[in-house]
Amino acid sequence: MENQNDTPRSGPFGRLLSLAGRCARPFERVARRLLGPNGDLKVLAVVLAAILYSIVRPAAAGIERTVSVPVRVLPQGGFTVVGFSPSAVSVTLRGTAEDFTAFDAESLRADLRPKPAEGVLSEVVAIGPKNVTNVLAKLDKIRVVGVAPEAIAVEYDYMSVSETKDFIARPQLTGLDKLRGTASVSEESLEHLANRSVRIYGSEKKLRALKDKGIRLPTDPIDVVGKTESFDVDVAIRPPEDSGITRVEPDHVRVHVVVEIEKDPDSESIHVSDPIRLSTDDAEAPRPPAKSAETPEAPSEGSPAAAPGEAQEENPPVEADSAEEPRAEEDPAAPAANP
Repeated sequence: MENQNDTPRSGPFGRLLSLAGRCARPFERVARRLLGPNGDLKVLAVVLAAILYSIVRPAAAGIERTVSVPVRVLPQGGFTVVGFSPSAVSVTLRGTAEDFTAFDAESLRADLRPKPAEGVLSEVVAIGPKNVTNVLAKLDKIRVVGVAPEAIAVEYDYMSVSETKDFIARPQLTGLDKLRGTASVSEESLEHLANRSVRIYGSEKKLRALKDKGIRLPTDPIDVVGKTESFDVDVAIRPPEDSGITRVEPDHVRVHVVVEIEKDPDSESIHVSDPIRLSTDDAEAPRPPAKSAETPEAPSEGSPAAAPGEAQEENPPVEADSAEEPRAEEDPAAPAANP
């Protein structure tokens, strides 16, 4: 019986399949003889798995990204840092695209904690992937695979502790242009800052240079936007990064800010009791004199005037018991009654 695979196919695609089948027939016979009746299918499955693995492996291994990470040098053993170089290193990270989507590279730090020997004030310290940490979370899914450069040049100085006064700068106020009024630090607070004693830890050489130059320690700015009255606020003391100061005690001070708000002249209200003139004619018309309880009212025309010496009563009291009956009107034409 003739094999169906040997049936000639028409067209270029059919001829190509026939050629491929004739070429694979020896391999098929060997595979079936060594691996059983389905040996050729098993070999084909292995080939397909290898192809898929070569495609999926790079995606599973992840992608690499390089970010710049700042360096912090925290020496031990009574030393402080005067300076180091470089101040940042290039860190190579590896992870999947999904991991990098929710990752914040700004949270990375490269910390060095050297312990210099006695009398050694400068050295080169090695840095590597173990020194890179995430201040927000652990680096579980993203790995650090490289750091460049691999060394940091550090200059040390002996730790100095000094206590001094008048070393805190005047706090700066922000938002004054948006305030409808004026704001300033009270004189009592400025006097308190001048007399406040602070303890400073840092490089002996740099602390001496700061005092010689008359440089004071700045504080955080104070925002006065939206303030309508005076207030008290705690502000942190922020030594400059290149000052050689590692710590300040206390690390904050309390300040009183005086706020004066300007009154808006358009907001003045009109009192209801004030007279309001509606027209010029009303303004020119004289006002009638106020009636007084002691001033008698002038008699109207046609009414008899009061006799001299007689007081004119207003609203005489009427007694209910002695009320007289009303008199009948007399006719002037009627004869007079005899006495």
